[in-house]
Amino acid sequence: MTETLLPLWQCHKQVRASKIMAVDEIAQELELEHGSVDLNNTGYFEKHDPKVGGYYVRYEDGYESWSPAEAFESGYALAHASDCATHNEPALKNSMCDCGATAD
Repeated sequence: MTETLLPLWQCHKQVRASKIMAVDEIAQELELEHGSVDLNNTGYFEKHDPKVGGYYVRYEDGYESWSPAEAFESGYALAHASDCATHNEPALKNSMCDCGATAD
């Protein structure tokens, strides 16, 4: 195989993500460091084969993905630990934002 020199790219987008703490392949649910997500009948498990310790990632356009921890942590820095009305739409209901505001 001949190796081709590919252009170098740098990421500058924001994503929603949380570390995967447990994987339930039967129910197709992920237990996350920050909540859980039901992915039943979405095709996510078949496409991504998520593993504990990796990251569940949701992009701005709604696309859902999985990333190994090393790849994710070397490419992203935490922008804001939780949501609040001050910063954007709340993703975690009834939780306190790290800025001190309470999510609606």
